[in-house]
Amino acid sequence: MALNAPVPHALPTVISLKQAFLESQTRLLSRDLTPTRRWRADNAAAVEPLPVAGIDDALLGLAQILQQHARRIYPPQSTRLIAEQIDKLYQTEDETTTWDSDELIATNADLTDEKSIASCPPTWPLSKDLDALPMEAKRYADHVSVLNALVARRAQVHERVEQLRRLSKAIQPFRISDNGLGLQENVVTRGGEVERELERMRMLLVRVSGRIASLPTPNNEGGKESHSIAGAEADKTQQLLREF
Repeated sequence: MALNAPVPHALPTVISLKQAFLESQTRLLSRDLTPTRRWRADNAAAVEPLPVAGIDDALLGLAQILQQHARRIYPPQSTRLIAEQIDKLYQTEDETTTWDSDELIATNADLTDEKSIASCPPTWPLSKDLDALPMEAKRYADHVSVLNALVARRAQVHERVEQLRRLSKAIQPFRISDNGLGLQENVVTRGGEVERELERMRMLLVRVSGRIASLPTPNNEGGKESHSIAGAEADKTQQLLREF
């Protein structure tokens, strides 16, 4: 048995999400600037309007300057470093803060980690909000319940995967080819070598039985002994046929 289950895609980490947010914000600073229709209309209606070609050239030069500035000031390495520093600040705050039963969970709690999910209280931790925000409190309790159910399901899946791995390792000696197809020829399986060999033996016994039945019956006394031997052999053959 080969485990060819597709490997699920890795979930985004907290740092990768922060980095993606920072990159999206920096891209806003390097976007091309385009005058609005109202500004263009006002410029066209002016006594001495600015030439359109000059406006486009100025905007093109400004866009190039902004893009160069964004690449120089906000490279991917710096964005990654800033995301890691932000995450580290959250972790430091979480380590130095004592969370009481009436306080919220940590801001940077990783809700894909089993320990973080187990630390979430089953109900909304702020008792003063239970009456003020009943729908939000119910939604929180439902989400925590779903997370706990997913954790239990993931544990079952992991246990099943480990069981299949142990089973695959146990049947490894029975493989007869590199790709893991088939079993040893001496193992009795449906349609295997042993079953085909038994079928050939059955056909052979039928032929032998027919030959024995066609033997002539001896008429002299000397042939009685050989007849009895042939009869005994025929009985054995019939018994073997009945067993098959």
